[in-house]
Amino acid sequence: MQNIIETKFEFRPIGQGLFFTGIFYHLSLETKFSLVYDCGYDNKSTPGNYIDQEIVDFHQEIGDAKIDMLVISHFHNDHINCIFRR
Repeated sequence: MQNIIETKFEFRPIGQGLFFTGIFYHLSLETKFSLVYDCGYDNKSTPGNYIDQEIVDFHQEIGDAKIDMLVISHFHNDHINCIFRR
């Protein structure tokens, strides 16, 4: 069996804050692994609808499956305040 893995990483533009996603596709096994690196925004300067739409878009990309890994770089609001959005 040939192990072929494709990856897709995307920085999601949400204004102030960080939301970075990645998907690993194992083509031979037809499986995927998804991750999110940080998931927040500064609610004083960024409307929440930016990140809401990016979360919806990412869930569509992974087929509404659960996210396999969530990495939080540090505990400031602009990195954690959307953990419980979906």
